Amino acid sequence: MKKVSKETLLETAHNLMFDIDEEQLRILSEEYEDIFEATKNIQIIPGVDEVEPMVFPYEIFGELREDSPSSSLSLEEALKNAENVRDGHIVIPKVVK
Repeated sequence: MKKVSKETLLETAHNLMFDIDEEQLRILSEEYEDIFEATKNIQIIPGVDEVEPMVFPYEIFGELREDSPSSSLSLEEALKNAENVRDGHIVIPKVVK
């Protein structure tokens, strides 16, 4: 079973700007082990390598609707509730390195 190192989990959490304590780290490590084990079980299914990956598991085809013009928000309306606006754009904090 592949073991994810504590350093890898800490680095990933840091890159995603998450604070993680020792208890959360222990739980996350156990969950990764469960995921890797489940992945191994999937790989032993005969013919699994011959199946195309699916984006959506159902063969449902949506019908397209006719495009029709409608009103949209003005720039002022779209920006009026934003906490931080610069040069006509909403500014948000960076969440991933």
